[in-house]
Amino acid sequence: MLPGETGPLTKLFIAGIPGCAKTPFADWLRDDFGFLHVDMELLSDEFRQFILQHGYNLRWLFEEMSRLSPCVVVSWGFPSEALANVRALHGSDVRLIWFDGDREVACKNWTRKTGQPDAQFRMQVATIDAHIAEIRRLFGEGWTEVITPDGRPAVFTEILDRLRIQPRFRKV
Repeated sequence: MLPGETGPLTKLFIAGIPGCAKTPFADWLRDDFGFLHVDMELLSDEFRQFILQHGYNLRWLFEEMSRLSPCVVVSWGFPSEALANVRALHGSDVRLIWFDGDREVACKNWTRKTGQPDAQFRMQVATIDAHIAEIRRLFGEGWTEVITPDGRPAVFTEILDRLRIQPRFRKV
């Protein structure tokens, strides 16, 4: 979006399994379309503590961030303790998107990125899988498989098409 332009309010919440390109996708939306990207995993300790004290109130976060930009994307690796707040977003003007796919390829991506052992990845995925039925229900049409068994990287424009998201402005 160009400075001074106004447009439709677009709010996206992207969560998913570790190593499935949530952050690169949200960064692409920021860089190419002017979205304000809030990466919950990269917040300062003080802001993370502030969010925790407010009970992971994602509705409040989107309202506040929407004051700064008409297009907001929040990416989060999805701690299970925030599930109630994701439920609170269901039915709102925030579009829920879940990135999933081949778990072994995602594990390799994640361990390469973080340098942590794959046991940590598997523990996070086990926590997600314990809630997978509700996650599938909440994210509904926003569920997308972005990691293929052949390791082919996700093509971001294909993800937009698959999710029927059409950003109205392209950053110049």
